[in-house]
Amino acid sequence: MLPAHCLRHVFRVLVTAACSSAALCAAQGVPASTAAGAGAGTQARAIGLVLPFYAADLSAAAEAVRQGVETANRVSGSRYAIQLWHTDASPERIVAAYDSAIAAGARAIIGPMTRAGVTALAAARREGPPVVALNQADAGTELPPRLFAFGLALDAEARVVAHLIWRQDLHKVAVVGAQSPIARRSTEAFVDEWLRLGGTITDVYEVPQNADFIVLRDRLAAKPAEAVFMAADPGRAATLRPYLGNQTLVFATSQVNAGGAAQLGALDLAGVSFVDMPWLLQPDRPAVAVYPRAPGLSGDLERLFALGIDAFRIAAALAEGARSGEIDGVTGQIRFSPPNLITREPLAATFRGGAAVPLE
Repeated sequence: MLPAHCLRHVFRVLVTAACSSAALCAAQGVPASTAAGAGAGTQARAIGLVLPFYAADLSAAAEAVRQGVETANRVSGSRYAIQLWHTDASPERIVAAYDSAIAAGARAIIGPMTRAGVTALAAARREGPPVVALNQADAGTELPPRLFAFGLALDAEARVVAHLIWRQDLHKVAVVGAQSPIARRSTEAFVDEWLRLGGTITDVYEVPQNADFIVLRDRLAAKPAEAVFMAADPGRAATLRPYLGNQTLVFATSQVNAGGAAQLGALDLAGVSFVDMPWLLQPDRPAVAVYPRAPGLSGDLERLFALGIDAFRIAAALAEGARSGEIDGVTGQIRFSPPNLITREPLAATFRGGAAVPLE
């Protein structure tokens, strides 16, 4: 098992970005394994999973997604056989595994998980069953019809946060982000959406590792804003919060929410509003509670387990011929429509008393 800090890095690479004989078999058209699912004679009702089990830094994430997919399939009555196509993270093997899943008769395919994999699959322009990719493609990549990009990308959440702030009749926002590629993508997405809505950006401040926080405080005070959008992980966010102004409303993506017992520093984030999935915020909600939890998973692996649940639900709907629809998902409210549009609306929440509390 990877250390927690390494796992969180891997997770965020996914939600933005060793070959073996079994991997070669998958590339040549033989599934690495087939999970128990639909009964005898129902292999035509199969959903293929193209996941990076052979990439050392992604295997735990792939396994969490697999467990989520198979949990959702069982709850649905095991309507599908789940075929596993094990790959590494190389685009060539991902496309080869996709071709093999098509040849095996998959009615829908879930995966790939990396941006590079989704980009490669989009560029291959294959005609086949619907695909629920678990990440976005690189910017500027045109997705072919029936390739749906679905995931937990923080830049997509940043755009949701922009609308959350705008609905509160706030128009002047400062942007503060940590010095990392993940935070940078979030701030860029937020700024783009905020300006599109007609809002004003008073300042954009990227906080270096050795930042003088007094400088940040003074800079924000010199250009008063009605709110601050903060892009940082939980530890960095807890450090930044006191310097953003006690009376200033602060908003963020799910990046600030470590979740569960790992929520260290949540008391320092009191009053910070953010968006996150019902799976973590509303475990007793009927649409969430129907799915049993996987033992031993926490933090970001729980998020990926939930991603697998909703990915299966979307893939099953597409496999059954749905062209559009809405799902009350465990990761948020999901809508999909042709040719390949999909949106996920997470819940709004705030930190109160050291805990994440959903907003009405």
